[in-house]
Order: sequence, then structure tokens, then C-alpha cells
Amino acid sequence: MFVQDFADHGQFSGVINKLDYLVELGINAIELTPVMGIEEAENDTWGYLPSHFFSIRSSYGTKNDLKLLVDECHSRKIRVFIDCVFNHTDKECPLAQIDRNYWYYKGKHHPDDPYNWGPELNYDFQDQQLKLLKRKYFTTPKQMDNFEILSKLDRLARSICSNQPFLSQAEYVPENKDICKENGGLVDVYQMNKHGTLSDLKYSFSSKNLVNYLSCHDNERLLHDIGKKDSDAFIRMETVVIHLFTSVGIPMIWQGEELGEDRQIDVLKDKKLF
Repeated sequence: MFVQDFADHGQFSGVINKLDYLVELGINAIELTPVMGIEEAENDTWGYLPSHFFSIRSSYGTKNDLKLLVDECHSRKIRVFIDCVFNHTDKECPLAQIDRNYWYYKGKHHPDDPYNWGPELNYDFQDQQLKLLKRKYFTTPKQMDNFEILSKLDRLARSICSNQPFLSQAEYVPENKDICKENGGLVDVYQMNKHGTLSDLKYSFSSKNLVNYLSCHDNERLLHDIGKKDSDAFIRMETVVIHLFTSVGIPMIWQGEELGEDRQIDVLKDKKLF
């Protein structure tokens, strides 16, 4: 869920107003795209270029508004996941302004990777004087991508929230069910990101802790890829939706998918879906 597009006035309070709609759909968990503080001029990045790790995106509301949203979700038996990004930041992030060479790689960490979302945080370099600073800084928030620190964070969160349900979730490419705790790994569930044909659905049956989906913010919606919106397209959609909801694992839908949304991602960034 991208709060800016989903909610009335693009705020947490607007999400609360639509929770009963989600309950009617049968939704029992929502995953929010990043809600951390950003440079407001970068509002077309869906929050994936964070700048301020200890604050809430101001246009969404206050920290108490977010707490109220979580409470309202829990009262309806809806879990809340928060997608966090700690691999890279906005170039205007205070860490980059203070000492870019200390906190980040000087160039691209993986030169062959065609994607470059922003300055990449360097977890490999640790000087002797401040060797624990980065890890302490980034284990303070509740969830992150880096696996080494995710393991420590998981133990920390469980020690703090021992009486509350807590799940660690990761997206891992290529798929590897061994990262799940049931197989000796460090996360409770992870998102499957398998692109291919229906024959690849065998991966969906390998673990009950997979999160399966047809499309997400990383790729175009399926109806857009089909290229038309007619009866044949919806029949094809019905086929894959049946596979999604009858596969072993946890089905996830991208906001708007339940409405037959078929617009391009670039078109969606500045337009509301509801």
C-alpha cells in the first residue's frame, strides 16, 4: 500500500477511513511502502529514497497518527508490515552531508547492476574508532534489508516485544527457502519474486512461508502487461488469480489490483487509485 495514492488526502487518517473496505475484501495484513522522512521534492519515489530514518514522512501525518493506524488495524485483526530501505538513501540525507565517504561506497557497490537508486550505504567498511556506529545506528529502527543486521534486529525486537506477535520478512533474489526460520534461516516469511511462466509455480509450493504475488511496485501490473482490458484479459486474470489464492503460502495483492487497475507505473505515481 502506497499511502499517498490509497488514502484520502494521502494521510494515515485516510487509510483508517478505508480499513472497513479492506476487511470486506478479506485483507488480514497490509504492507506499507516506506513511511520514513524524505525530501518532499522527491515524492515520486514512493519513499524508497529515505533521508530521515527516525522521523515519519510529514505529509502522511505524525508518529501518533501512525500508531493510531496500527491500533485500528489490530482492532480489525489486520497485521501491519512496514517496508524499510537501508541499502541506499537520498543524496540529501544528513549522513551524506556529514561524511559521504564514511557512510557510503564511493562508487556503485555492484558496477554491473543497471539500477542505481541513490548513494549506497557501506556496511563493509568499519574504522577502529567507530566500528560499531553504523550497525548501532541501523539496528535502532524496526526492520531492515541487510541480512547480517536483520538477524540481530530480529533478536532485539523479540526481546523488546516478547509478549507481542512479531514477524521478520525479507525479499530475496534469487529465491531461497533456506532463509526461512523453519529451514534454519533468519526470517519468518519472505517474498517470492519469481518471473517466468506458470511452470515456475512449483516454487510456490516449496514453503508455506512464501509470500506470493502477481505484481508489485517493482514491475508492471499484469493487466497492463496483457495489453488489453477485455473479456479475454479478465479470463486470463481469473486463471492466475486462482493459482495465487490456492497456492501454498501467503497471497499478496498490490493496491488497485482488486479493481482491475491496468495503468502504467509511471502514470500511477501522481494519481490516486481510489
